[in-house]
Amino acid sequence: MASEPPEENPWLIDFFEEGETHENVPRDDASGSAAGSDTPDTRATRGPSAEGRRRAAWLALLVGAILAVAVVIIVVVGSGSEAGADTEYLAKVALPAQDSQSVGVALSALLSAAPASVGGLESSLNALLSRQQRDLSETAAISPPPRLRTEQQQAVSAMQFRVGGLSGLLSGVREAVAHPTEADWAAELSLQADGLIASDVIWSDFFVAPTSAQVVSDGTAGATVPSSTFVANADLTAPGAMLTVLQHAEGHPSAPATTPSSSVLQLGDHSPAVRLWQVDLNKWIAHQSGLTKLTLTGTFDQPTQAATEALQTAAHITVDGIAGPVTQAALATALAQA
Repeated sequence: MASEPPEENPWLIDFFEEGETHENVPRDDASGSAAGSDTPDTRATRGPSAEGRRRAAWLALLVGAILAVAVVIIVVVGSGSEAGADTEYLAKVALPAQDSQSVGVALSALLSAAPASVGGLESSLNALLSRQQRDLSETAAISPPPRLRTEQQQAVSAMQFRVGGLSGLLSGVREAVAHPTEADWAAELSLQADGLIASDVIWSDFFVAPTSAQVVSDGTAGATVPSSTFVANADLTAPGAMLTVLQHAEGHPSAPATTPSSSVLQLGDHSPAVRLWQVDLNKWIAHQSGLTKLTLTGTFDQPTQAATEALQTAAHITVDGIAGPVTQAALATALAQA
C-alpha cells in the first residue's frame, strides 16, 4: 500500500510557488515539439498563490501588532522610570529642606525671646549656623534626575543664602558688641537677615514651582515637592526688632526705638539712651533733604542738638535742642507717618 504524502506544515509559508519554466513544463512527446512545428509554445508562469498571499498578509499583521506592543511597553517603562527617579529625588531633598525650615523656626524663637547675654546669643547663632551648613552639604550632595538639574542648583543656592545670612548675623552681633558706636548695627543686622528672606523666594519661585511642573509632566502621581520657609515673620528681622535683640544682649532695657522715654536728653549727655536717640534721628533724617546723618557716638553732641532742633522746627514745637518727652513723642509720630 502506497504511503500518503506528508501533511503540509502551515508555518512553512510558500509566498511564491514555483512557476512553470522550460525545465518543468511537460512536453507533448519525449523529444519535445519538432522544429518548425505548427503547435505554439504553451509555456506559462504563475504569480503568488492565493494561499501565499493570505499567509503573507497574516504575518504582516502579526509583526505590526508585536511592534505596537513593544512601543507601548517602552513608553510605559520609560515613564515609570522617570516617575521613580523624581520620587527618589524629592524624598532626598525633603530631609535637608525640613531641617532647614526647623533652623528658621529656632532662629525666630531666638530673636523673639531676646537672649539675656551676648554669649548666649552668639552660642545659639553658631549652633544654628552649623546645622544650616550641614543642610547645605546634604543638599549639594544630592544627584538629581537630568530634567531637574537646574532646579537642584536653585535649591543649593537657597541653602547658600541661609548660610550666608546666619553667618552675617553672627559676625554682626560680635562687631556690634566690640564696636557699639561705629555703625548702625541694628540696620546692619537687618541687612544680613535680608539674605534669609531672599532664600525663601528662591526656594519657592525657582525650585518648588518649576519642579512641581516637571514632576507633573513626568507623570509622577502624588508627588509633593518639599517646601522650606526660613523666615515666617519678616518683622523679626526688621531694624527695630534687631535693635531690641542688641539691647537685651547688652543688658539694656528692652524698648522699641520709637517709644518715648521719660528721660530728658541734652547737650553733653552720654548714655545708651542717647545712642538710641541718634539712631531714631537718623531714620527721620533719611526722609529729609539737606540734613546729614549723625555718627552714632552715644554722646549728645552739637550735631545731635542741631538735628533735634530741626525735628522740633518741623514738628512745630518749642525749639530748644533738648530731647524731652514732647520732642521724643514728636519723633515717634514722625517715624510712624514715614
